[in-house]
Amino acid sequence: MPNPIPFQRNGRFFQLPVMYGAVGLGNSLNHFQDVRMIQSMLNQALANGHISGTALSITGAINVPTIQLIQKFQQAFPAFLGRETKGFVLPESKTLTQLVIASQTKIPTQPSVPNPPKDQLPGTGGPGFYRYSPRTGENLAADGTLMSSAKPAVISAMVELAAQWNNRHPSHPIGIGDMSGPDGKGDWSRHPGSGHAGGNIIDVRPMTKNGGSGNQGKTQIGANSYDRALTSELVQLLFQSGKVKTILFNDGQIKGVHFAKGHDDHLHIVFSL
Repeated sequence: MPNPIPFQRNGRFFQLPVMYGAVGLGNSLNHFQDVRMIQSMLNQALANGHISGTALSITGAINVPTIQLIQKFQQAFPAFLGRETKGFVLPESKTLTQLVIASQTKIPTQPSVPNPPKDQLPGTGGPGFYRYSPRTGENLAADGTLMSSAKPAVISAMVELAAQWNNRHPSHPIGIGDMSGPDGKGDWSRHPGSGHAGGNIIDVRPMTKNGGSGNQGKTQIGANSYDRALTSELVQLLFQSGKVKTILFNDGQIKGVHFAKGHDDHLHIVFSL
C-alpha cells in the first residue's frame, strides 16, 4: 500500500494512514485491517477524553458498537467535520484526519477551582471559561464592576456547558462578560435594552481563531480573528442543552441567532431556566 500522508495541525505533525476503503455503515468495504485500525483509534480517542463511552473490542469486524462510536465521534466535532456524520469513515476524509489527531492528543486535565457562591461565577474563571470586562476587554481582575450574578440553575448550566466545550476545544475557552447584578438586578445605563435583569442572561464572546483570554479573546463579526465555524458550534451546543431560549448575535450565517443592535462582539444568551 502507499505510504501514510503527512499533515500538520496546530504545530504538530501527524500521519494520515492509507485505507483499503470505507469503514462503517452502508456500502463500506470494511476491510479487516481498516476496521481494526478505526476501532483502535476510537478507543484511544476515548482514553484521551475526546468522547465518552465504552471501549470497543478490537475484532476487525464491523458491528453496531463500532458504528455507534463512529457516529458519536463525528457528532463531537460538527464545526470541523461538517456533513460527515453518517456513521462511516472514508479514506483521506475529515473524520479520519480528526480521529488521527484525537487518538494522539490527550485533553489536559483542568485544575479544580474553589466553589463560588451558587448565584455567582468565579472571577478567576474555571474549566472551559474565563471572565472578561466589557469595559476594558481584559480579564476580570482589571474591572471589579462586572455583573456576575445569575440564578443558581443558570450558573450550573453555564459551568456544565463550559466543561463540555473544554472537552472539545481546551485551547479556546469561553469568554464570559456581564450577567445580572446582585439578586437579579439590572443596570439600564450599562445595558439599555434589557438591563440584564432577571438572573437568566449571560454575555459571551464569539470565538477567535487562535483562542486565548483577555484582549487575546476579543473579536467581532468581520474581524480577521473571528472564527465563525467555532462560534456556530458553540451556539449549537448552547441550544442543544435545552436550557437556552434565545441568543442575540448579528452573524446571519449562524443558525438560530437573532439580530440586535450592538451585538457584533458578543452573544447575549437568555436561558429558559
